[in-house]
Amino acid sequence: MCEIIAITIDGEVASGKTSVGRIVAKHLRYRFLDTGLMYRALTWAVVNNDIDPNDSDTLVRLSAENIIAVNFDDNGEGVVYLGDWNSTPYLHNPKVEMHVSSISRVPAVREKMVIQQRILARDNSIVMVGRDIGTVVLPSAKHKIFLTASPEIRALRRHKEPKIDSPPSFDDILRALKERDFQDKSRAVGPVVPAENARIIHTDDLSLDQVVNWILELVKEPT
Repeated sequence: MCEIIAITIDGEVASGKTSVGRIVAKHLRYRFLDTGLMYRALTWAVVNNDIDPNDSDTLVRLSAENIIAVNFDDNGEGVVYLGDWNSTPYLHNPKVEMHVSSISRVPAVREKMVIQQRILARDNSIVMVGRDIGTVVLPSAKHKIFLTASPEIRALRRHKEPKIDSPPSFDDILRALKERDFQDKSRAVGPVVPAENARIIHTDDLSLDQVVNWILELVKEPT
């Protein structure tokens, strides 16, 4: 029987977790899940149904109603559904971006998501990315990675992403990113910090391929 292996990749916003994790999973033929999409899906449901993002009771009720599900496509990548609707292509919009951090801080919401995420990692080897995967979701994972870079580098990367109508300026992106960093690192439940035994990779001067290769070499190391 093959060993089921979990690789966790945590890090700050725009640190490259998703891009790196997707490629690592493809190389290893593991499943891949960006857990942030699950919180974004709940946020999408909130902002598109005129629900107050600060109404914690309603947020808890929504998360308890099992409206969010994850299926894996033919490439092994997690696709997030709201009910039977594939919400994944619609989760990176400004309204979701504005509220996802505050919604993901609600303890009962995180507890529900963590249960789902642990179940998804139970039966298949997986690369799971997020902000508290190595510390909270899968603390016994075989390999734990934490990606970090300066706020300026991360803002520059975000600024270079494909543009939407009326894209924000670099300064606006940097300001929002620093605010998100503060929220993520100071929240009481699942703060964004490296696990004690995580390998920390500073990616300021590294290319995407260099980070991927570093992780693939790490996975090959005997444990």
